[in-house]
Amino acid sequence: MKFWSIRTLDELDILVSGQPLRTDPDKADKDFKRAYQWISKQLANKVTPPPGVEYPIWLWRYWEGKHRAKPDLRAGGHIQKGSKAVRIELEIPSDKVLLSDFDSWHAVLNNHHLSQTDAEYEYYEQYEEQEKDENLLRKSKEATWLKIFSIEDLPDDWAVQGVTWEILPEHIVNYKVFTGR
Repeated sequence: MKFWSIRTLDELDILVSGQPLRTDPDKADKDFKRAYQWISKQLANKVTPPPGVEYPIWLWRYWEGKHRAKPDLRAGGHIQKGSKAVRIELEIPSDKVLLSDFDSWHAVLNNHHLSQTDAEYEYYEQYEEQEKDENLLRKSKEATWLKIFSIEDLPDDWAVQGVTWEILPEHIVNYKVFTGR
C-alpha cells in the first residue's frame, strides 16, 4: 500500500544508512501524550510493536483525498517556513498500518467525544458537564474514538492518515527534498 511521510533530512539519513526510522518518545508533543498512547494501543491491537518502540510514526494515505493523495509541497504547513525537509513515498504492507480519518482524529487529540451529528454533540456536551467519574468519562470518550477507524464510507476528497511502528529502508520508493513555505 502506498503512503507518504514528511520527515527531516536527519531522519532520511537514518533510513539511507540502512536503519529503521522510529518515533523518539522524547520528541512526542507532551500535550498530546494521552492521545498518542491511545493510538499506540490501537495499533498494538493490530500489530505487535518492535521491542522498545513506544509510539508510532505518522503517514499520509490520502493527503487531500484519493485524487490528491500525495502531500503537495507547494502548500504551507508541512514544516517550518524556510526549513528543509523531505517527502518520502513509501510502500508498506497494509497489515502493518492502522488507517484513520484525519479530521476525526482531532477529537482524540483534544480529548473530546467524537460526535458525528449535532444531536450527538449536544448529548455528549451535557454528559461531560454532568459526569463526575473521570474513569467513566474517559471510557465514554474512548468508545466514540473508535469511529476514527471507519474510513470505508468517507468522501473521495477526505484526508486519511496512517500509523505504523517503523519505516524500514526497504519501504522507500522515492523521495523529494523541499523547503517549507
